[in-house]
Amino acid sequence: MSPEQAEGKELDARSDLFSLGSMMYAMCAGRPAFDGESAVAILRQVADKPAPRLSNVVPETPEWLIAIIEKLMAKSPDDRFQSAAEVTALLGVHVHELQMEIAGTDAARVSVTDFASGPSIAASDSRWKPVLISSLLLLAVIVAAAFGVDRFVRKDSVNQTDGVQESNGDQVNADLAADGKGWHGLPVDAPPPAIAPFDADQALAHQEAWAKYLGVPVDYTNGIGMKFMLIPPGEFAMGSTATEIAEALRFAYDEQWAGFMKSEALQHQVVLTKPIYMGQYEVTQAEYRQVMKNNPSRFAAEGSRKEAVAGLDTSDFPVEMVSWNGAAEFCARLSSLDELTPRYVCADKSVTLQEGTGYRLPTEAQWEFSCRAGTTTRFWSGDQDDNLPFKPTVRRTNPVGQFRANPFGLYGLHGNVWKWVEDAFSPTAYLDVADQPAIDPFTPGKNGAEKTVRGGNWGNSPALCRASMRSACAAGDNYNGIGFRVVLPFDAVRHVLKKQDAARESASNN
Repeated sequence: MSPEQAEGKELDARSDLFSLGSMMYAMCAGRPAFDGESAVAILRQVADKPAPRLSNVVPETPEWLIAIIEKLMAKSPDDRFQSAAEVTALLGVHVHELQMEIAGTDAARVSVTDFASGPSIAASDSRWKPVLISSLLLLAVIVAAAFGVDRFVRKDSVNQTDGVQESNGDQVNADLAADGKGWHGLPVDAPPPAIAPFDADQALAHQEAWAKYLGVPVDYTNGIGMKFMLIPPGEFAMGSTATEIAEALRFAYDEQWAGFMKSEALQHQVVLTKPIYMGQYEVTQAEYRQVMKNNPSRFAAEGSRKEAVAGLDTSDFPVEMVSWNGAAEFCARLSSLDELTPRYVCADKSVTLQEGTGYRLPTEAQWEFSCRAGTTTRFWSGDQDDNLPFKPTVRRTNPVGQFRANPFGLYGLHGNVWKWVEDAFSPTAYLDVADQPAIDPFTPGKNGAEKTVRGGNWGNSPALCRASMRSACAAGDNYNGIGFRVVLPFDAVRHVLKKQDAARESASNN
């Protein structure tokens, strides 16, 4: 019984999650979390007293499992997990670690069937752990199914069958238009949103339809020669499944990298309502020099790794050794060149975000949607390591645009350099999503917070270059494996093009 039920308060599904935590506690400890001479005495403990910490009762209980149980058994429902699906996902990301740990012992030969039909296994027996873990995983799956995991999938926009998603974006848009409302607030006459999955032909069709509707081109080149591609509004599944994370964990360098991979859970639906222009390439050394009047890159003629690029013109290599703060400063100066209001106000070592109309870093959701471009695989180009479009041949960066473009016409999404995004990094960002689907999600963070990077770099294994892979660095740090690409609001492009048309018309009249 949960504390709120013991106190006669209003109940919801989170009360059942407390009960799930209590059951899991008893499975680990071999006894209930609370005990007393009467039911009243026990209920008083449930309402007021924390459960004895499992590490003190059964020291070999894994810390991650203790953390899950303690969160389930939080006194306040708001401090618990908000759905059984979250619990299932967290348990799932540890499956691979547990399998590897068990495989290294004699316990690998113990199965759930052995436990059910064989002799009793005492808690002190070395074989108890894998059996307990198997039981917990099975329990979580059963409970998640009973509680209704499907609330995390929008049934009106995505049908899921055996892991295959079928888009019905046209029907969604038509249905909403019939009600006199556009898709997520868009005008009723707007083109259909790009709801994943969709193929390369459909990706281009979405771009062309939205370009025509907005009165802008599919591709745009700014005043210093930077190229951009129009990315339509749409919806996709962001993050990774427990199975995908378990597979990726095999390639984690250490616990920190394992933590980054685990932060890809919970896979959830995301809606992006605003069309944007995404840089077709990473920002190059030549482009950075035009705006900032310097080139900090190590893989450059004047850089500390100049021997790696000896004899090469690195103008079209991605700029690196630029911090998140430095990328924001680049965007602010480039915005001023186009007479746009900067998104970032940079002062000393701090950056303040404002509404702005100018260049900016993509949000994490914008980056992953643009990278996937309608695909649902590890890379936009497929699921196998050999499908990775980036093919490094030397221990350095490569020129931008050297490998294949994705269905949206973007290059260099996987490998070469990690790409800064605008969001602060949160290891629980996807678990904290309260609304489903998440609408234009963004994690602002505070000044000095770690920022998120995406896409992997020239020295990483394919597992670290996946579309859903997340990592983080301090906003002021710079590395030769981190660069960035920028985005521009579509109305900024329309504004610039109108100014250019007016200038040409004025010149012709004169």
